[in-house]
Amino acid sequence: MKTITAVLVALLLCSPGRAIDAVPILAGRVTIAGEATLPTDEQEIIALDDAWAVAEVKHDAKALRRLLDDRYQSNLTNGTTMDREAAIAAVLAWDLVSEKISERTVLLDGNTAIVFATATVGHPQGEAPSLYRYTATYIKRAGGWRVLALHMTKRP
Repeated sequence: MKTITAVLVALLLCSPGRAIDAVPILAGRVTIAGEATLPTDEQEIIALDDAWAVAEVKHDAKALRRLLDDRYQSNLTNGTTMDREAAIAAVLAWDLVSEKISERTVLLDGNTAIVFATATVGHPQGEAPSLYRYTATYIKRAGGWRVLALHMTKRP
């Protein structure tokens, strides 16, 4: 009988041949007929997408560097683009207190995953939250998933 059990784990993002720091995230463990298996690619992507939101709220540059690929590029709501280091610098300057992901769909094809979702970003001092619709592209290399690209637009 198939059961799915959610467990809190520390997912290790690995470079070829060596483990680097752990990022605490929520992942899943699938149990089939009493045997535990590794999380599915979709579960890993969802966990990484959540970890990305946590890293942004915590202004955690180290975690962001682990999550974002070296070739990361983003298209922003104002039409500009940013590479990984510019994106991390922008996140560190943000004044946000929460980020909730909803309406998420994951599309997988081999070593590429695309996430379509909405982010609700909370601001300090009672400001109204901001809503963004985003598309994030993940790529799997050397056995690990990383964010390759992001496109976002502000929702009214």
